Amino acid sequence: MLGGIFSEGIDLKNDSLIGAVIVGTGLPQVSGEKEILKDYFDGSGEDGFDYAFRYPGMNKVLQAAGRVIRTVEDVGIIALLDERFLAYPPLALEQSGRTVERMTAAAVKNLNRSIELFTRFSQEKYDKIMSRENAVDRYEDKLGNYLFHLNSRGLNE
Repeated sequence: MLGGIFSEGIDLKNDSLIGAVIVGTGLPQVSGEKEILKDYFDGSGEDGFDYAFRYPGMNKVLQAAGRVIRTVEDVGIIALLDERFLAYPPLALEQSGRTVERMTAAAVKNLNRSIELFTRFSQEKYDKIMSRENAVDRYEDKLGNYLFHLNSRGLNE
């Protein structure tokens, strides 16, 4: 949940969190304060919606995504799966590319851990590997669906 305890208030390092699926854009609710801020920037020749809503919303999205990658050793998957992210194809494509890179890194890490099981089997490690593999498979399905939707919109919209 964007703006909640799990998107901002905790530090999950290493294998504690291997991915995040962000479904909302994090846009704040309309309020008198936000409308005043929007009107101010509109009156200054800027895009008031960006300053009052879009930037604070993206900050929430970035905070939630930042829960996954906390240290240089962390590998994880961040998937932005809200249809509204499709409104700006360059962002959607960039995020999709990053997600594929993270999925690849997670799969390679999982493969290396699987190879270790040949010499030092542990049911606990096996279960963890299978859990991660299932997560990567789910992310792959979601990403494929997301890219299908992006492609059906056309890249020049």
